[in-house]
Amino acid sequence: MRFGYVRSSPSDDRSCSPALATVEAGHEAYLIGGRPAEQPGPAHVPLAPARADHQYLTASLAYADRVYDTLRSLPLDVVVFPAGGAAFTTLRAKRLLGEFAGTRLVIEPHPGGPPAPSEPPASLDEMVGQHLAEYCRRYGDGGTPAEPAAAEPALVSVLIPVRDQGEYLEAAVDSARRCGYQPLEIVVVDDGSTDPATLRILDGLSSVRSRVVAGRSDGLTGVVVRRQPPRGLPAARNAALEMARGEFVVPLDADDELPPGFVGPAVRALHRDPGLGAVGGTVRNVGLLDHVSVPVGYVPDLSLVVNTFGRATAVLRSRAVRSAGGYDEGLPAYEDWDLYLRLHKAGWGVEYLPLTGQVYRRHADSMTFRQDERSRIALTQRLLRTHADLLTDRTGLLLTLVDFWKSGYEPSASVALRREQALAPVP
Repeated sequence: MRFGYVRSSPSDDRSCSPALATVEAGHEAYLIGGRPAEQPGPAHVPLAPARADHQYLTASLAYADRVYDTLRSLPLDVVVFPAGGAAFTTLRAKRLLGEFAGTRLVIEPHPGGPPAPSEPPASLDEMVGQHLAEYCRRYGDGGTPAEPAAAEPALVSVLIPVRDQGEYLEAAVDSARRCGYQPLEIVVVDDGSTDPATLRILDGLSSVRSRVVAGRSDGLTGVVVRRQPPRGLPAARNAALEMARGEFVVPLDADDELPPGFVGPAVRALHRDPGLGAVGGTVRNVGLLDHVSVPVGYVPDLSLVVNTFGRATAVLRSRAVRSAGGYDEGLPAYEDWDLYLRLHKAGWGVEYLPLTGQVYRRHADSMTFRQDERSRIALTQRLLRTHADLLTDRTGLLLTLVDFWKSGYEPSASVALRREQALAPVP
């Protein structure tokens, strides 16, 4: 048999006695990550390089991705991970994507037994690290939810709200058409557009009934367009949700794009685990920002003050969104963050695939660039008041907020860029 033993960090150079014992028992053994071992026996496998231009909440999440990228190229029968979060991405890939189907993923117990109760986590690194470790304890070597028998593909409805963003709308619609999944419907809600160019594009979309590509129909039945007076983004999303016929929905802002190859795996992940309400992916930022954001999902307490989720685009189970009440139409922004919190409160899981799930266009008119500091603070405080019943450790969160305050931590790349531009010398 072939065994892999994952180091706990890139700098971990401790000897690995189990790997030596495995070789002595006549099996193949590989030490993954860390520095090369000096003693003969197990083969050393260097970690895959860090993902270029990816931005992570913590180094532990970045390390989990590097471990996953390394293991994908190794045909192993058993992989043994240290206690902690190194297995996080690999376990997600097994649970949600069906990867590593023939491989046992084993999490070593914490040395000396479960850690004794201690002071609560007092930083973002510690809160995320604790969450990753708990995820790995829960799902390590626990098998994978069985994928249901093949059935007719479920209808997916892509929901696109728009107000005067005609220059981007056609690209958004086309990205949905080319996402690689069928059957698919596209629902566009015009939230009171007045721009003539946008109105012409909406009129054109309304008249489309089918497309023919290379001499054959691609199965699309066109775009459904609904017009309404301006009521705001959350109300436009809810209006699209009312019209959607799909078992699953994909919110997509008119200035963003849906990448190919994401919807199908996300739908299959939702079939694998009926308790999931939403499955997202990484976020490719383009335009004023150029990097990939890596969400982690719900982190107890921390997710009330830092958006640890992805952006609006994900594949959501329609009945989960409806059971959570849809989008809060009283919120001028952060309505997607609020929805993910309410899905969690309603008992629905929110997970993320190690795949690109959204192309997020960052331009000067983006909502995240237009918000001022006071509105961001007020909205975050509003979310905290609304969802305070989710708090499990008020002292731990308070200590972490002190850490944010004293360290000057800023989670928003948009805000960081705006501050950088404000400090830049005028040419």
